[in-house]
Amino acid sequence: MVYPRLLMSGSVRSSTAFGVALALAFGMAAGWLLGGGEQSDIDASQESWLFSHTADAGEIRERADGSLELVLRSFDERVTAFVDRPFRDAKIETVEWLVSAWDDLFAESAPNAVLVEHDPDGVARSVVVELSSPRLSGGELTYAVTVLDAVPEGRLARVAGESHENPVRSFQTVSLFIDDVTLSCAQGGACVVGDTGPGGGVVFFVNNSGKYLEAAPADLAGLYPWNDAVEAARSYQGGGKSDWRLPTKDELNELYEQKPILGVFKPGYYWSSSVSSSTNAWVQTFDIGFQTSYGKSNSTVRVRPVRGS
Repeated sequence: MVYPRLLMSGSVRSSTAFGVALALAFGMAAGWLLGGGEQSDIDASQESWLFSHTADAGEIRERADGSLELVLRSFDERVTAFVDRPFRDAKIETVEWLVSAWDDLFAESAPNAVLVEHDPDGVARSVVVELSSPRLSGGELTYAVTVLDAVPEGRLARVAGESHENPVRSFQTVSLFIDDVTLSCAQGGACVVGDTGPGGGVVFFVNNSGKYLEAAPADLAGLYPWNDAVEAARSYQGGGKSDWRLPTKDELNELYEQKPILGVFKPGYYWSSSVSSSTNAWVQTFDIGFQTSYGKSNSTVRVRPVRGS
């Protein structure tokens, strides 16, 4: 689970910031029309994430085969992700992340989306589309689109302005609101013990707030004195993450307790980050689970990095 963050900074163009605000408002009010639906008594692992992003220019154009594509230019490089009700969470991802993760996120079916065009005079018009095959090239973000024949009315029209099946082919400021999807733990969604984490490790602890810890899938090669172990854990880059570290004394014991789901641990001591004096730190043996204070200069101890939210 990620911590909620400020959604936009003051450096974003005013029209783009307005678009994000409108898209978020639209999503909260009308997300159920796109398949979010009422959610009650749902486990946190079933959180549905929705995405919105904006651009200052673009067009819907016809390809040689007669199909349509949506082209966004001068787009905000950040994508706002937020959770459908009844959950409350939000985060910022990048457009590059969305494009690279698309096939995994929407493996079962292409999502619906609403493209909301903002005229300079303040009028908003929208079109409901099916999105697929995003790509980034030459400063353009392009999607294959199919304009849906049946355009929802009612609440959608009240929030997004005039809705229509045949949108104008070029536009300026637009907001794109993309239908919801359940993220896996590795993709940044809710985690449970045993999941593969965002860093490619195994989740071994989740608290009541959904914050998780994952352990690297294997020991680091070699044996270490404590100072070298601290640096080796920090330098580990599993899953492209840079926040790996030695586990604390208590986290190390939790690793021992969760051995059945974490795979092979070798007999002998593993380092923790917890120190007992200027010359000693806590270690734990993974054959019987015994913890003791050990000299930092001892170079026969193993390392299993951890990280978490």
